[in-house]
Amino acid sequence: MNAVESLEVASLIPHCGESVLLDRIVEHDGESTTSSIIVGSQSWLVREDGSVAPWLTVEYMAQSIALHEGIVAVTNGRELPLGFLVSVVALDIRGTTLQRGERLEVRTTRVRGRPGLGVLSHCCTLHRRGAEGAPDVIAEGRLSISIPRQ
Repeated sequence: MNAVESLEVASLIPHCGESVLLDRIVEHDGESTTSSIIVGSQSWLVREDGSVAPWLTVEYMAQSIALHEGIVAVTNGRELPLGFLVSVVALDIRGTTLQRGERLEVRTTRVRGRPGLGVLSHCCTLHRRGAEGAPDVIAEGRLSISIPRQ
């Protein structure tokens, strides 16, 4: 585990308490970040049947982007950026049901933009590990966020 992977997720995204949906940093390099999620860790998001709503895949991806940009900012001596989601393009949510207690991973890779320009785009993939370790993709898409100039 490198120094970045040992950082606390909650210290790197502008969320607090039960609104933090990511569990930990799995991997990070300058262009991408993979983080893990334990589905339904926040009981207020769990349905009676133990599943979570499919729209949460977008929030998992958005928080992963926030995490990536937070890591980049902090490791470069900048303040934690505050931003908001401005678009979701080519989102493909597969018909898989997400059940409480299931561990997923979300990978985000910055594809356009630089901090200070205002809008950043990321390609995101939400997946579970298959039987042989290969990713089983649950959702993927491109999300753009706006980060006001600091």
